[in-house]
Amino acid sequence: LPSYPKEDPSFSSLIGGVEAEVLDSSLVLYFPRPNSFTGEDVVELHVHGSRAVVSDVLSVLSKLEDQEFNCRPAERGEFTSRAYTNGKLGLCEVE
Repeated sequence: LPSYPKEDPSFSSLIGGVEAEVLDSSLVLYFPRPNSFTGEDVVELHVHGSRAVVSDVLSVLSKLEDQEFNCRPAERGEFTSRAYTNGKLGLCEVE
């Protein structure tokens, strides 16, 4: 990923794998706290939808856990829960 935080959308090549190959060209969006939906820093990657591309990108991202980024798939309802916890949504909005 390009160096972040960067609030403007960017078009970037996602590079990874053993041979540092280009996995996909992606739209990268950064939503800084406290203005994101959850109230936390969020980065969205918009990749092409083929199973191979998505699988490769998720595989590379899952290996970043021990580094600066904490990447993993969100659990069901996690964004809503985080938004509620951070005071971005009220109980009526969550229900």
